[in-house]
Amino acid sequence: MGGKNGGNEKEQLLEKLNRICFREIIGIQNKIEADKNTLAEQADFTIEGAFSLFSASPIQKLSPSDIEIAMQNLGLSCTTRDARLIVARYDTDSDSRIGFWEFANIFLPIDVQARTRLETRPTLANKEISKETTRMIKRVLGSIVDAENMVEEIRRRVKQLTESLRGIFD
Repeated sequence: MGGKNGGNEKEQLLEKLNRICFREIIGIQNKIEADKNTLAEQADFTIEGAFSLFSASPIQKLSPSDIEIAMQNLGLSCTTRDARLIVARYDTDSDSRIGFWEFANIFLPIDVQARTRLETRPTLANKEISKETTRMIKRVLGSIVDAENMVEEIRRRVKQLTESLRGIFD
């Protein structure tokens, strides 16, 4: 892919990535955010309740294997690769595991008021989550897996370019 034709191919690939992938990712992220806001309004939804679907202990850090197993137990398709992508996205302290507050970021909406209501919501005594709330949790998780796989595919495609992206703009 050298010369002028190589530059055109790269420009076409970038346009395709922008047109198809990036816009689709933005659409998925907007859908995830809307779902997070709806989930935050569920009276029986707490971060603690969601975390309990993955671990019996709130101090446990979740490994990719824990995530894979819990998501499969919820009836979601989750591969080892999917679980690793989730950990890579939400692991802020780079220990290859997700602690409670890292996990919370999966579900906390960007909207400050909704986020604050959810963060300060008291833990439910019976910790029972309704079928509707469980369905919504699964929807958010499934969308996150889809988004992370899409981003990973973009990374893979961009990496396949033989010249740096910087050269396109020089």
